[in-house]
Amino acid sequence: MTRQIVSEGELLRILNTELHKLPDSRDYRFEGITRLSEPDEMGCNWWSPTLRASGSPVSIMLDDANRITTEARQKYNLEDS
Repeated sequence: MTRQIVSEGELLRILNTELHKLPDSRDYRFEGITRLSEPDEMGCNWWSPTLRASGSPVSIMLDDANRITTEARQKYNLEDS
C-alpha cells in the first residue's frame, strides 16, 4: 500500500480530527510522534503518538486512540526531516 507523505504537524492534525469526531473527546489530543529510524515491517516510519487529556483519565479514550493510530499507520508516513 502506498502511504501519503505528510509532515508531523499534518499527521497530528489528522489524528486529532479523527479523535474529535468521537463523543466526549474534546479534552483529549494527540501530541508528539515517534519517528522510526527505518520503516517497520509494515512500511510505516512512525509510531506511538502521545495521547494527552485535560482533566480526564487517558484510559477512557485509549481503545479509540489505538484504533485511530493503527488506521493512520496504514495510510501515512512522515516526510523526511
